Amino acid sequence: MKILIILCILCGHAFAQSDIVQMISDTASLRIEAESIVGTTPYRATEHQIIKNYFVRIKDFVDQLKENARKKRRFNNYLESQEMSKFCSGIFIGVSDWEQIKIDCTRNRFFLCAEDVNEYNESKKIFFEILSDVLLKIFQNTSECQ
Repeated sequence: MKILIILCILCGHAFAQSDIVQMISDTASLRIEAESIVGTTPYRATEHQIIKNYFVRIKDFVDQLKENARKKRRFNNYLESQEMSKFCSGIFIGVSDWEQIKIDCTRNRFFLCAEDVNEYNESKKIFFEILSDVLLKIFQNTSECQ
């Protein structure tokens, strides 16, 4: 019986960790799609949807971590075993690409993309609240995370 309980706990932990990995993987895929359309203006409906998908996903990702202490703890545990520069460059779109998207989203003084594009910097700053003190120092000193 004890062995069964231990196996259930280990499987639950592995499943929970895979949930974090899946969130990161999904976000990274959306980042690649969003970066691929930078500079392909004017944006059509498909490009707007790609942009929206990525920026909404980033916001949802950090909101989920912020609101769920267990996920936040698992996320920090996961990041401890990762290279921060690789993680950040994998999920965060570059500042210059983000600024170009914002420029390309503005036509005749009207912002045509999802408002989540403008909130991107704020979403990234939420990571400061999510990370443990040790990871926060690494995050702040990693250029790919800025």
